[in-house]
Amino acid sequence: MINVEEACEAVHKIFKFRCIGAIQETPELFIIGLCGPNGETMYISPFSVDKKTGKVDDYFPPDHYDEFIKAVPVEIPEQYRVKNDVSPDK
Repeated sequence: MINVEEACEAVHKIFKFRCIGAIQETPELFIIGLCGPNGETMYISPFSVDKKTGKVDDYFPPDHYDEFIKAVPVEIPEQYRVKNDVSPDK
């Protein structure tokens, strides 16, 4: 069984330059939404990470509506949060 930090790392390996904007949890999955480095909205579907296998997959909420509305928000680990001091000059 993987934990939230491992799920974040699995997604981060695919999208290295993006921050995590939201995490929700179901009994089987972590659902992870990405955002840009300054917190800007990414108009893409979130990703799911299977808690047993660690497999990352696309997660289109309308296709999983009954599951998605029952998902519980999870705190984003510090290292994957939006950094408030990020600017184009830095």
